[in-house]
Amino acid sequence: MKILSKEQAQKWINTSKPGTCIVYYTGHLVEDRQWTLVDKIKVNQLANIFMEAADKKNKSGSFKRTLPKIDLFQRKIKKGDLGHKPIFEYIARKINYEKNQY
Repeated sequence: MKILSKEQAQKWINTSKPGTCIVYYTGHLVEDRQWTLVDKIKVNQLANIFMEAADKKNKSGSFKRTLPKIDLFQRKIKKGDLGHKPIFEYIARKINYEKNQY
């Protein structure tokens, strides 16, 4: 399991070009954030950094005055079965806010 550092994650969010993507985690993020003891703090910090960059609301629930920087999505790379959790790639894509993009 390779985990980006907080610094690497922030650098990518702040300096990547619109349209570029990064796989920021591979595994089963929901379970790994809760139950994996090894690197649990790093996994939680990384997930929070990307979720905050993608979020349109503040922690209080009110809308932010700035647009989100990224979109988040996932791709299943291994099917799960009894006793084995599925494995996903968690991907962030930098949003392009250029005029007339549609």
